[in-house]
Amino acid sequence: MRASRISATLAALALCLAAGCAGHHPSPGASPSALPLLLDDRGIIMPLAKAERSISLRPFLPVKTPLAYAALPGLGGPDIPTTRGIGIEYLTSAGARVILSQWPKQHFTLNFITRDITMTPCLPVLFMHTNLAWTTKRGSLMTLIPDGNMSAKSLLSEARRLLSHGACTARG
Repeated sequence: MRASRISATLAALALCLAAGCAGHHPSPGASPSALPLLLDDRGIIMPLAKAERSISLRPFLPVKTPLAYAALPGLGGPDIPTTRGIGIEYLTSAGARVILSQWPKQHFTLNFITRDITMTPCLPVLFMHTNLAWTTKRGSLMTLIPDGNMSAKSLLSEARRLLSHGACTARG
């Protein structure tokens, strides 16, 4: 029962992530502030202080000045602070828009393709052809999702940058 609920939750997450990335391809030369936020399709946009009050994890912050923060629906159960996550939309140093999403440790198996990523913390795994996921040493789940205009090599480079700056040891 628990395994099927987790599989269903992960399938719903995959569908949510796919729907959230569809159709958001910025036109060349558009300024980041003029573009719709990718987080609008994923959660409730709010200031960081308010987002932190609605979740039970201490988020890893990938940049000093992100484009937006959002509280994200919970994984693996009811949408309550102990299951709820946070999304942070930001620009990479190369100017690509990405979302780093984080959810607290919830003591379940996270199978991406055929691999349980909870068994290999801090090792990004490709899912849905263009996104990365990993777990931290403390068990929280992180996903890194580009806006659709970023190469897999550049996304992996960004994930490695995040991991080298503390995304591996972030609290869940």
